[in-house]
Amino acid sequence: MATIQSHQEHNSDQFRDYDYERSIERLSKRLAYLLRYGAIKEGLDVDDNGYVELKNLCSTNLLKNYPEEEVLKSIKSSTSNRHTKRYDCRERNGQTYVRAAYLRNFERSPYHGKTKVKTLFEVSIVCVLNNLEDFDLESFPEEHILSNERNRVTTGTENEQGRNK
Repeated sequence: MATIQSHQEHNSDQFRDYDYERSIERLSKRLAYLLRYGAIKEGLDVDDNGYVELKNLCSTNLLKNYPEEEVLKSIKSSTSNRHTKRYDCRERNGQTYVRAAYLRNFERSPYHGKTKVKTLFEVSIVCVLNNLEDFDLESFPEEHILSNERNRVTTGTENEQGRNK
């Protein structure tokens, strides 16, 4: 009887370890998304150097179920395959700020400030993308806008092709 109970406890520990590992993996992926691409889109304040206040980071919907200590531990211990730190931490005015050490390319928020009102730019680009055949973009004078949005056109086209298969 003791052997059966011991075996059940061992299996229970394995499931607990597996759930914990999956939770840590999800946390790692969410941190990578937020600190490399999605901080602005998710409504976080990002300074000029890419730093986000840890307290605000932990309050996002993606991280609200993780204790702040666990998030900070993951940030401090995460290393790449090249054994370099993935994230930087800084203390300022008694607060902890974090950022991705590399590959920061934040997506622009489609909304004004912290509202859900779309920007004129976002509405205009969506209109152009939805009516692409009506526009001649070859002579479009704003090359910087085109270079930023060219990826959206390509991605939209690829998604459309995938749906038609």
